[in-house]
Amino acid sequence: MENGTKDRPVGLVMDSNLTLVIYLFALIGLGVPTVLLSTRLSAEAVRHLVQKTRTSTILVPARLDGTAGEALSSWDTNDSPPPSKYYPAAYRNFLTEEASSSTAFSQNNVSRKPFCLPEVGTIFTGPSITQLLRSSGAKSLLTVPSILEEIALLPDNEEIHALQQLHFIAFGGRLPKETIGDKLTAAGEHLPE
Repeated sequence: MENGTKDRPVGLVMDSNLTLVIYLFALIGLGVPTVLLSTRLSAEAVRHLVQKTRTSTILVPARLDGTAGEALSSWDTNDSPPPSKYYPAAYRNFLTEEASSSTAFSQNNVSRKPFCLPEVGTIFTGPSITQLLRSSGAKSLLTVPSILEEIALLPDNEEIHALQQLHFIAFGGRLPKETIGDKLTAAGEHLPE
């Protein structure tokens, strides 16, 4: 982060679910102090906590922006400038910028380990996953068998090629159908037995 804000906390305004945990662990792993801001807080309470903790940035999904936006709109700029606000599309860039400004992580480390953390409520399909893999440069995939099945059943094996760039694929719940596993293995993917 810029202008001496590297040691200032980042505020998370998110639903209490796995996405919140992932962002929390990512930020803590980068050495960034983090302030959890409940979605049930009033705008006044959010503003107070953000000012008192000197939070430099707030990560908030667009659908929860009402309270955060109201809190920042009533900001007293005589005390300090209001924090920056990032929405889901910018999260990956924010985390990359944060890592590059951290003494513990270099931009080089992060660029070799890209990751994507989509907004809560995102529904993925086989084509959207492979497009995300291509655009992010990710080298691993954690998914569910139904997505692998959808990718394997796309015409011309075009989307399977996106999987061939990965170091590994992890999935949970159940194994993919045997025919799907055979098709992916024939295309060069190695799935656990």
